[in-house]
Amino acid sequence: MTQLRFCLGCSVEYEKESCNSTWCRCPVHGIHNWKRYRNVCLKFFNIRTTFQGAKMHCRHIVQGGDLVSIHSAFKNQKIVQLIQSEAGSCPRTWIGGHRPFPWTDGSCWNYSNWAPGEPNNYLGIERCLELNFPHTGLWNDFRCCFKNAFVCEKVL
Repeated sequence: MTQLRFCLGCSVEYEKESCNSTWCRCPVHGIHNWKRYRNVCLKFFNIRTTFQGAKMHCRHIVQGGDLVSIHSAFKNQKIVQLIQSEAGSCPRTWIGGHRPFPWTDGSCWNYSNWAPGEPNNYLGIERCLELNFPHTGLWNDFRCCFKNAFVCEKVL
């Protein structure tokens, strides 16, 4: 079993409702076709790339962008809904966790939704976090060199 790191003093300000649980247009100038949910803007990219490629894409496309971090079951479900609405299915998708599973954006690790038996670091080479494997909404640690779709996030 992997030891998970947690932060003290983690704010849950992002959990306050700001859009009545529906998708809204992202209010950041220059961000087009991103969806706002509470205090973040989100974008699903149905482009297959490595974990590092996905992280760099998110950071390059918008200042302050990163792979999405997930802090609640409700946000996990919203991300799955976003992927389904954009892709028409639930492909394996990179989210911003990297062994030993802090979030790439530096936010607190205060929620997880691992598939049964995960994280298992199979063969000692699974260091990155994917969503929707083996089942929709569940998390799996996987090889970072594998090419997945990904979700970017910009905190407002």
